[in-house]
Amino acid sequence: MNLFTKFLRVTEPKRARICGVKFPLTTKLVGVRQKDRQHWLIQSRDGDRLQLVHTPNESNPLLVYAYNIELNCLLGTLSDTLAEKLVYVFGKGFCVDGEILQVTGKKIHGCNIVVYDTRTFMNEED
Repeated sequence: MNLFTKFLRVTEPKRARICGVKFPLTTKLVGVRQKDRQHWLIQSRDGDRLQLVHTPNESNPLLVYAYNIELNCLLGTLSDTLAEKLVYVFGKGFCVDGEILQVTGKKIHGCNIVVYDTRTFMNEED
């Protein structure tokens, strides 16, 4: 384990406490109303594993996508408020694990998820 990894392990819980984030964290996905994302949400199942990835761009420096590992697709994004807190806790370009708790809705689907403070789901795939 290198010095940077040790530093991260020490600072993450402290930073999470400072901004009021407790893991596992339950939230809703936003940005799921696009037609292609609705299609993927319909196919998603409770318990599907997610990766939450910070992918900033010029128009939104706090963009965090939720990627469904099981279906190999993007489902939606996190709210800017939550994304800002997670960037503070984990740093820019983070990638953490999550899971679908429940796909909601009849005509327009939504998604309740849980965010973990781990980074192992993709490693298991390798």
